[in-house]
Amino acid sequence: MKAERFWEVWKNLDFSNQNLRRIIWVLLVLLCLNYVLIFRLATREEKVLVIPGAAGRMKIAPGELPDITVKNFALYLCNLFASFHPGNYDDRMNELMDYVDPRFYAELRKEQLKSSKTVRRTSFSQSFVTDSIQSRKSGNSYVVKLYGTVVKIIGDKPISTEGRIYEMRLTKIYATEERPLGLTLTYLRKVGENSE
Repeated sequence: MKAERFWEVWKNLDFSNQNLRRIIWVLLVLLCLNYVLIFRLATREEKVLVIPGAAGRMKIAPGELPDITVKNFALYLCNLFASFHPGNYDDRMNELMDYVDPRFYAELRKEQLKSSKTVRRTSFSQSFVTDSIQSRKSGNSYVVKLYGTVVKIIGDKPISTEGRIYEMRLTKIYATEERPLGLTLTYLRKVGENSE
């Protein structure tokens, strides 16, 4: 009786062991497959674009920029142009010139050189504070209007505060390391007084 029971348990154990061996082999194959897939996923090159001003992750089509990015870039350029003091005027204008379209460069450089002498001679400073920004896409460029207030200062005395509207056109170009957004400044001008 004990021998029969022993062989019965042995057959069950043998059957269980065979099943466990099969399961272990299946798990080992799945584990190897998992390692291969994880390795491929970890070493896959994926282009990640960090877009200034973007709120979190977003999908964009190639060549498109989120509106907030265009507005932030326009604000940056406008602040270079409209906020300065005698000590940093030339540096700010030179930095602005890095983003200017070659067709607009000569005109803006001439204006900048003329203003540079006046700014230094009179100790003129200016600060532009933006109230709102509007942008619209027009073909392969963006037309951006910045509404705000300009405080004009001579020496250390404010002489006037006035509303101001600046308009600029940012045209798409091929993105490079120097211009990762792929935008160039085609024009920038004062278009009116802000009466808000």
